[in-house]
Amino acid sequence: MENERSAQLVRRGERLAFFLRHDEDYDLYKGGWRKVADLIENHGYTFDELCEIVDTDDKGRYELSDDCSHIRALYGHSVDVDLGLEAAVPPAVLYHGTARHLVDSIRKGGIQSKSRCYVHLSPTVEIAAQVGKRHGEPVVLEVAARQMHEDGIPVFPIRNGMWLVEYVDAKYLMNV
Repeated sequence: MENERSAQLVRRGERLAFFLRHDEDYDLYKGGWRKVADLIENHGYTFDELCEIVDTDDKGRYELSDDCSHIRALYGHSVDVDLGLEAAVPPAVLYHGTARHLVDSIRKGGIQSKSRCYVHLSPTVEIAAQVGKRHGEPVVLEVAARQMHEDGIPVFPIRNGMWLVEYVDAKYLMNV
């Protein structure tokens, strides 16, 4: 019974990701926020369910506003949204997980955000490897994040330890 509840919560969380990151039919508020009331009234969520998804998401993708009236995804958007991110000095090295079959293309053209607004960089090899597994045989690339910052490329931290950047030029890839 508990496994069934967990599986249902995962499915509802995946649907929530769509509503907060990819729904072109809804105008997200400044900062990428969506009304909790909209999700309850129009999409069948309960407030408790939304809170549980936010609290149990292992990737820390979601955030409720201080008054719990709005919810947003912190990253992964394909719709244009200003998350109000502020650039910061990143660690010397961050990591990007990808699939082995993409490495030659990345070596030539860098890491592109493709359908997303940002490239996601991980603080650890382990997290990057988990991301890479979703795309095939995983490969973890080291990114000279501090050098990017020093060269004037904004790198944005987000609450869950991940970092976002619009593009990673191949010259910032190390140990590929």
